[in-house]
Amino acid sequence: MIAAIVNVYLAIFFLLVKLKIVRFTLFWKVSPAIVLVLLLFGLFIPWAGARPKGPRWRSATPCRLSPTSPAR
Repeated sequence: MIAAIVNVYLAIFFLLVKLKIVRFTLFWKVSPAIVLVLLLFGLFIPWAGARPKGPRWRSATPCRLSPTSPAR
């Protein structure tokens, strides 16, 4: 998802530079890295407020997935 967003950003940025709307300065040369870092922080770092609160639901009795074998 981040790769797609960065590619769309780069395509729009390339179009703006080719149409001479944006001058290719040092800030614009570094801006893809800035956008990538912002996307990493915005999309991959989980929000602490979004995690579930309260006790977890647990099964009262665990069940075996395989039957017991008398050969053991």
